[in-house]
Amino acid sequence: MSRVRMCLAAIAVGAATQFAWGEEPKEQKAAPPVNVFIALPDDALTIGMGDLARIDASVVAGGKVDVKVIGPAKTRRLQLIRVVNGEKVIGELGGEVEVTPTAKGRITVELTKKSFDNSKTVEKYVIEVK
Repeated sequence: MSRVRMCLAAIAVGAATQFAWGEEPKEQKAAPPVNVFIALPDDALTIGMGDLARIDASVVAGGKVDVKVIGPAKTRRLQLIRVVNGEKVIGELGGEVEVTPTAKGRITVELTKKSFDNSKTVEKYVIEVK
């Protein structure tokens, strides 16, 4: 078989398999938006299922944050890293705690921020899930 015939046969097989496998790929739909609420200490927050609450957990370098959650929720610690001219900025450690409700009800989050000199601050957050 000549090279031209082989190329034509390969093109024909490719075209036939494209039609045999189905139609053109469908466009993916965007995921529905998620509402993200910023919680403030000693200020009750009301959110719905599927929403997220974020709590500021920034401390000075050398500090530590402990999180205690009471209620139907999962938490995740987010570390925010600032980069300037390709270098990490030294100093304050930016962070957040992301609270995802797992059921309706009341969620209480206690954030204990310990500084490098062993001083500590306790912040209490109340989140109602409707």
